[in-house]
Amino acid sequence: MAEQRMSLEDAGRVLGGLHPNTIRSRARNGKYRYETDNSGKWWVFIDPDKAANDPARKPPKPPTMEAPLEPIILSGFKTLEVTIQALNQELEATREERDGLRVRAAVADRLEAETAGLRAQLDYTRETVADLRARLDLEAGERRAVQERLEAIREMPAAPAPAARGRGWWSKLWGRAAND
Repeated sequence: MAEQRMSLEDAGRVLGGLHPNTIRSRARNGKYRYETDNSGKWWVFIDPDKAANDPARKPPKPPTMEAPLEPIILSGFKTLEVTIQALNQELEATREERDGLRVRAAVADRLEAETAGLRAQLDYTRETVADLRARLDLEAGERRAVQERLEAIREMPAAPAPAARGRGWWSKLWGRAAND
């Protein structure tokens, strides 16, 4: 099979899980043919058939009795402990945020209820003001009518004063004034 153009990551997988920097270093040393594109990305040319038989390709070593598993397991546990601790901190921060949001939601609910009550009061007040304005307009109309009647009365000519009554015949008979 002919050489194939591959990225450093793909070549690393074909060559048994090598790191891309290892592939780049080998390409610089002349082990693999390579080129870079205009963006600076590296491309290597590898024959997959030859790569399978490459003596430089090293399979991962299984743990042996000479290399005890205990340090590997301990480092894994330490990593897990650090991860668990970080996750617990994130969980606590999330719980605090949730509690804060619950308080804000309660305040928002209370404010919405107060707003609804104030809107009802505003509507009632507007109705009351409208009723008072209507009554005021009615009373002003009545007041104008009363004023017009008073003006009409003032403009009327004065009625003649009643004539003075003289002494009636009965008073003359008895000789007294009528209003004594």
